[in-house]
Order: sequence, then C-alpha cells, then structure tokens
Amino acid sequence: MGKCLEKIGVKAGDSRDSDGHYRFFPFIPEHHLSPNHLSPKWFSTYIYYPSKEGPECCSDYAISFHYVNANLMYVLEYMIYHLRPFGTGTSVDSVQRYKTNSSDLLKTAYEMSISNMGPDDVFKKKVEDAEKLMNEQSLPNFPNNSTRLI
Repeated sequence: MGKCLEKIGVKAGDSRDSDGHYRFFPFIPEHHLSPNHLSPKWFSTYIYYPSKEGPECCSDYAISFHYVNANLMYVLEYMIYHLRPFGTGTSVDSVQRYKTNSSDLLKTAYEMSISNMGPDDVFKKKVEDAEKLMNEQSLPNFPNNSTRLI
C-alpha cells in the first residue's frame, strides 16, 4: 500500500501520537500488548522508530490492528461499545468530587449495585434498602480524605 501511495505523491509521515506511541499495528492487539512477545525478524527492519513492549507500545488513540479475526472483532466490539466497568462514568465519580465521607460513597455504591442487578442476582435488595444495609454493617468511619474507596 505504501508503494501505491508513494506513486501518487502521498508523502510518508509520522503517525505516532504526541507521546510517541504507535497508532497502526501489523499484528493482533495481544501481540503488541503482551510483554516479551516475540516479533518476526522482519518487523524490526520495517519500523522506523523504536517500539516499546506491553501497554506502552500503543496509543490510546490506536487506529488499526491487523489479523483481527471475526471472534476477536465481537470481543472488541463488546469491550469498546458495551462494557461499562462499575464505578466509571457514573454517579460514584460525581459523588466522589463532593463527598469525602466514606459512608456516603459506600451508600452510593450500594445503591448503584442494587439498581444494576440482573433478574437472577442472589443479592435481592431494593434501592430503598441501602440505608438499612449501611446500618447493619459495622463500617469504620474514616476521617475526611483519609481513604478512597474507588
């Protein structure tokens, strides 16, 4: 592809991000992200800039990986567009900015986990039960800013 682009006058440029991390990758993500993964001999002769191993190799704004099969595409699609790790981008984030009392944060976490229960969850509670749950637990009362739960 590079030869074709060169023939029509496209100049090669540095596609790395501002931290020097690559954005285009010739192998599957696992190959680039796993430390001590052996690359084929030809790889080192084709890269212009040195490459780091493990997560430091890759830009947070990666554009493409090669050899990604259909099953991996489904996994990536789920991880990127559907998975929401508990406590990120949620009300816990906003509560943490304004409340430093560990009991308030824990109560919010309880309420969130109750509201996100599936129909088959063993932990059968309602949001209204959060206050009762908090009182049942012998929770230490940490001084403000002395601990961070999440």
